[in-house]
Amino acid sequence: MKVYVKRGETKEEKENNVEEALRTFKRKVNRDGVLLECKKREYYVKPGIKKRLKHEAAMKEKRKMLKKRGLL
Repeated sequence: MKVYVKRGETKEEKENNVEEALRTFKRKVNRDGVLLECKKREYYVKPGIKKRLKHEAAMKEKRKMLKKRGLL
């Protein structure tokens, strides 16, 4: 039996079932958003560019909503 530790959590590998332990680990990492956070912090984004991207995303979402309602 092996024990894996991830940020204070432990996962025991029972009966040499590595696939199940790996699947559980991937599911937890995906649910916690660790990969998205790593991608987001991969490089520095200036505050002005971050603000512009946020505004563009909001406008895109607004257009999408208006198109869905038939107003655009």
